[in-house]
Amino acid sequence: MYTKGISIQEDATRLTARQTGIFTALVVMAATTYIALTVDYYGWELEFSLWLQGFDLGWADFLRDGLSFAGARVVSGAALLVVCVALWARRWRLEAVFVALALVPDALNILVKELIARPRPMADLVDVAVGFGGIQGYGFPSGHALHAVLFCGFLMYLTRLHVASPTLRRAVFALGVAYILATGPWLIYDGRHWLIDVAGGYVYGVFYLLTLEAAYSRAMKCIRDGKGARLAELVHPSLREEMAKLE
Repeated sequence: MYTKGISIQEDATRLTARQTGIFTALVVMAATTYIALTVDYYGWELEFSLWLQGFDLGWADFLRDGLSFAGARVVSGAALLVVCVALWARRWRLEAVFVALALVPDALNILVKELIARPRPMADLVDVAVGFGGIQGYGFPSGHALHAVLFCGFLMYLTRLHVASPTLRRAVFALGVAYILATGPWLIYDGRHWLIDVAGGYVYGVFYLLTLEAAYSRAMKCIRDGKGARLAELVHPSLREEMAKLE
């Protein structure tokens, strides 16, 4: 059953911390972007990739295919669409709209990668696994890492807000964090990205995630304050009841 996890008012009080996070992410984004613009790859990035690829995954090697499949644009896009449709069908329509907005940074990142134009690892330097969907465009910032942080992070945020069951919240959080943390090393292990590409993807993803959370929190505040009548029509009935009690 979907209900509140933390109150809407409590989420609004986190504004200052979120603003600090956005500013910090911007600073780190600027630093990593400058590096990506000026250096194709560092020697220590090559050494790290070769070190990581020196590990034999053994029986767990099948996980590489699973991560590669889940990270393909078509598959990740389909997963996002399924989540949006499921939320909309269960009358969490404002949340469905905001989940769909994750596609905007995904699309914007294609342009950003073309502008920065940092080369990916070459097959004469490291082992390069093409994987599902092939290798697309330049390397920085990693689109896979960005999408993992943004999509999984926002689902964890919504779960924390609106899911009452502690068990379900913990399960969603554990799966989301595990996928995010596994994505970076996998991208380097497969020779698809350098370490800075992955770090950039994570940082860009955090920036977009915090921005999306701030926009959602702002939308809910406007609705609670009696503004945004059209947005209010998208709010789940249980949330409208909660807002009515706060008036």
